[in-house]
Order: sequence, then structure tokens, then C-alpha cells
Amino acid sequence: MQQVNDLTQQRVFTEILALVPRMRVMDTSVYDRVTFDAIEVVAQLHTGGYKTATRGLDTLLDLEPTGNHLALQLRFGLMKIAEALHEVLQRSEPPVALRDYLDRTVGRVRELGWHSCDPSAEV
Repeated sequence: MQQVNDLTQQRVFTEILALVPRMRVMDTSVYDRVTFDAIEVVAQLHTGGYKTATRGLDTLLDLEPTGNHLALQLRFGLMKIAEALHEVLQRSEPPVALRDYLDRTVGRVRELGWHSCDPSAEV
């Protein structure tokens, strides 16, 4: 996971996309699957893979954690996705639908218990 963090700081999202499948093979827990899905969506957004990113985001937005089961991973992943959406919307001309995805993602994070979600703030 440190490698993903390093690549994110370096903004090398294509390498992250290449790394995620190998990470999925090494760890198959449902918790890590949610984390990997979120990492993949963030990288896809930053590389312009909007259609694939929104399909993955739809899956995460529809995920219903039972009690606290998966809630932390889902909330954290969606927060990172909200940050990526905010950034992408600021710097380029992505599909208009991404604005709706930002609103939906922030709303879902709030539903999951993070009431101070601000996609422009550091998480």
C-alpha cells in the first residue's frame, strides 16, 4: 500500500492502474477489495477513464455495509474519490455527469457518518 501512496504523491496514476490487479491477487479480503476498488476509481479519474471510473463508483455507491462492517473502508475510499472528482472537475473539462457523481459521493460519505466531508479539504 505504501507504493500506492508514493505513486499517488508522484501523480503516476497509470502505474497505479497496473499495480492494482497484482494487489488484488495478493489480498482477497472483502475489506481490501473495497479499498482496491476505490484506488482504481481514483486512478481512472486522473487518467481520463471516466466511463470505467463511474461504473466502479456506482458499485461503491450502491454498497450497503451491515452495521460497521465495511463502513470505514467504504467511507474512506469514497472520501478519496470525492477529492479526485473535485480535482478533476477543477482542472479539465470532464463529462458534466461527474459533477453529479461528486454530489452523490459526498452525500454517501455523509450518510456513512462523515458529516464534515469537504472534497476540497485534505483528508
